[in-house]
Amino acid sequence: SKTPVSTPGVLGIRGTQVRRTIRLAAATLLVAAVALPASAQVPGGTGQPLCATEGASAPVADAPTYDPATLRVGTYNLLHTQGELDDASIDARIDGQIATLLASRADVVGFQEAIETANHGNALQRIASGLADTTGQDWHWCWFQSNPKWPGEPDQQPGGGGGDATEQMAARARDGESNWSEGVGVVSRYPILDGAVQRLSSRNFEAAFCELFDDFCYLQSQFDSRQAHWVRVDTPWGGLDLVSTHIANAISSQSDRTKQSHIEEGLAYLDQQATDDPTPDLYVGDFNTTPDNERYAYIVDQGWIDTWVAARPSDPGATSDQEIDSPTATVDRRIDYVWMRAGQCDVAVVDATTIGDSPVPYAEGTVWPSDHYGVVTTLAIDAPCDAAPDPAPTPSSTPSAGDVAAADDVAPASLPATGAPLGALAVVALLSLTFGARLRRH
Repeated sequence: SKTPVSTPGVLGIRGTQVRRTIRLAAATLLVAAVALPASAQVPGGTGQPLCATEGASAPVADAPTYDPATLRVGTYNLLHTQGELDDASIDARIDGQIATLLASRADVVGFQEAIETANHGNALQRIASGLADTTGQDWHWCWFQSNPKWPGEPDQQPGGGGGDATEQMAARARDGESNWSEGVGVVSRYPILDGAVQRLSSRNFEAAFCELFDDFCYLQSQFDSRQAHWVRVDTPWGGLDLVSTHIANAISSQSDRTKQSHIEEGLAYLDQQATDDPTPDLYVGDFNTTPDNERYAYIVDQGWIDTWVAARPSDPGATSDQEIDSPTATVDRRIDYVWMRAGQCDVAVVDATTIGDSPVPYAEGTVWPSDHYGVVTTLAIDAPCDAAPDPAPTPSSTPSAGDVAAADDVAPASLPATGAPLGALAVVALLSLTFGARLRRH
């Protein structure tokens, strides 16, 4: 098979001649994007996650115990398998991810860059199954495909995707794979009662701000899809509402606008789905935002608590940019968060810790489980408490597999009026389908 090309964007194309062709298409896209108007930015479609329960394959002697007095909630970007080492080491890395999750005694964890591929299966199913076999108890998981995703094509099956164009992209996303995708999800030792997904707004307006002939910025601006993945978990303290997300990375001078929109949309979606109950709400994920950024301050201003700071105010807690083949730690910034907003009852942040922060055996040496460390926060919930009775529950907004809305590929009203024409988009898209696409960690 061909050797994948490592590229600075989410989508890349193989071959010098193809890259020249893409540059011509990208230049066309830039001219059209600047020239044509578009309306206000809105979130994309909704979808139903793929969910299942994994049970232990055999009885477990001396099973590990979990603290019944606390709730441990986490987030973990797993690193997908687009790179050669990322793919070759995936079995060792998943084993390491299961081991670090077990050691943390995490109860509920949101995940990002969780793969589902023909060769390796679904990462969250494998993690839940590994935890079930180790603990002797059921583990529950939900997953939804983020990428690849054809712009505007509705998700047509649980777990996302299913449309012809999206499926063609998945079939060509990686050499040696007949189907490749990555997504966001949740694994929990408590039952997942309900779940739904909101795709976040398109970043296609950023094409007008890509550097000239930056092929990958153009492609990513059109095809990069993000989501807010909501679940309600049945904990001993009541129903727990959690959103796991992966906020956009930087590709252009206007990527901060996309990131801000995605954060706001995720918060709004959690507000829409959450119920007023004794348990806290959780907003977890890879936010591609450091604590010194105004987006961080925005979340704090909305009444959310950064649980890492609450537990370890003087610890920088770096989580990102670990080189997985390095003999030493290389993380240098904190962009992965467990945000918490109290419910009817008091809740205390007892502790927070990083996971996946040491290498695991691989081949003749070692590999790090991911290019991110995960974060697990321990909460003490004072429930039941003397809170007002829960209001009558609202009907679930989880759609059926076919009951989904198409994304609107439009630009923010606060930005210069720009938009990408369908013709230019089709040129870039067909080239990516013909010659294969590359997703890069982000």
